[in-house]
Amino acid sequence: MYKQTGDDSIIRISDGAVIPNDKMNTDRCDFDKWVANGGVVLPYEEIDMCVDDLRRAAYPPIGDQLDAIWKYFDSDSVDMDSMLDKVKAVKAKYPKG
Repeated sequence: MYKQTGDDSIIRISDGAVIPNDKMNTDRCDFDKWVANGGVVLPYEEIDMCVDDLRRAAYPPIGDQLDAIWKYFDSDSVDMDSMLDKVKAVKAKYPKG
């Protein structure tokens, strides 16, 4: 089963994978064939997310955050303030209680 997202991407319900709206993507090709053979896509529904979910989705990827930390320990050439500003912006946008 598949579900439409707000940006015309598709979510594969079985594993939560997002299939981009890109005709070169092999998963998208499989999806298009499935629809052509009568597959039905569930409509897009806005999900009411809690603050923790909004923050988790808005933060820079954890790999980028960890990379910035390790580079900081390795040298002074990395701008830790930039990463900290991104994290603070998310906290300001989605304040807790």
